Amino acid sequence: EVLDRWERRQGTLLTKRRSKQVTSCYKRCWEPFLMEQCHSPLGLETRLCDIQQNMLHTYALWRTNPRRHEQQPSHSTLIGEIGNWNVVMRWALKTNVTDSNLIVPRQTRATNGRTLQKKVRPAINTFTAEQIHVMRNLLKHKWLSPSSNWAKDNCLVRPDKNGKLVFMKDELGRVRSKANSFLGSVNLYAGFFIMLNTGMRMQELLDLRWKDIKEESLGTSTGGTRRSVYILRVLDKKPMRRNKTPNQTRPVVAPQRIGHWLEMIKEQNPLHCGPDDYLINLNGKRRKTLSFYFDKLRHGEPSDDKIGNIAPTYKGKTIDLFHHEEGTRLTMGHLRSYYVSKKLIDDGVSPYILERQTGHGIETILSYYLSRTPSYKTLLKLGGWELDDRHTALGEAEEF
Repeated sequence: EVLDRWERRQGTLLTKRRSKQVTSCYKRCWEPFLMEQCHSPLGLETRLCDIQQNMLHTYALWRTNPRRHEQQPSHSTLIGEIGNWNVVMRWALKTNVTDSNLIVPRQTRATNGRTLQKKVRPAINTFTAEQIHVMRNLLKHKWLSPSSNWAKDNCLVRPDKNGKLVFMKDELGRVRSKANSFLGSVNLYAGFFIMLNTGMRMQELLDLRWKDIKEESLGTSTGGTRRSVYILRVLDKKPMRRNKTPNQTRPVVAPQRIGHWLEMIKEQNPLHCGPDDYLINLNGKRRKTLSFYFDKLRHGEPSDDKIGNIAPTYKGKTIDLFHHEEGTRLTMGHLRSYYVSKKLIDDGVSPYILERQTGHGIETILSYYLSRTPSYKTLLKLGGWELDDRHTALGEAEEF
């Protein structure tokens, strides 16, 4: 009855899709839960006063029980199902349809039960040092080179007086290319290195405007070298993980060498680098993604006959840039997890500092970055000895 009232009064104010999503979730998920877990054979006909709130807290464990559900839900799916229950119960409580407080607390990965944690892909499955090395070399030595097959396919090039190929440029100094393809290559080049050295999300990078970037001087070194860092004001794309309200920002620290990439963008896109322009843009408009160019890079440089691609190699070995060695499909977003892994495990940066830098929840860092071989190898160093290459295959410690 409460669900029917919500649908007539509140559901009509929402889109048909959203209203149907809530009602179907009650019938598909919450009715069998009430019948099995709350021991109510009436299902959705159960009176609200007969439902105990503490029983509702067991929904996550019931929903992730492999004996009950063969296919495990993702974390976001589980949150959505709980949210569908709460949206009706909050309305009923607010409008005095009921005085029973049956709001289910939002579940975190730490409280979803051991079963769900095992099914979630560990964030440690990220790019290897070899993969990063190969992509970095392709970008630095091939991606923007006038003599590469990428450039020959998409840009206008010509030999200079010494016979060396150079880009043809317009009156503003911009490279002449087909459909602004060279500008897209520059955006990927800068975006790749910014993500790799800051750990920000791709969408946070695409939201970044020139006015959000500030260089902060740190004086000079003992040798007289100028020192500085860049502070980026990043729009946090997942504030719910840090108990923040929407549209809030967080400061992200970038190394001094980011200045080189910023100057490159300004040089190639001089008309759209004002304070209110997006850092990564196409004719002044915000780019939706860089994945197309990233995948193009990972396929390798086109062959001379333009039929296929030259497979990326490292020390004579072909490198798959699309997958982790355990089979995990890798995307540009994994540059972020590579950054966290490196800073956390190799550089010894505190998880709480990385939480502020990257916007990762502290539970995510502790559960999915410090849960496998690298953490145990790091623990062994507490014995006072440095570990050599013979100890790279150490597994987790056996239980005593």
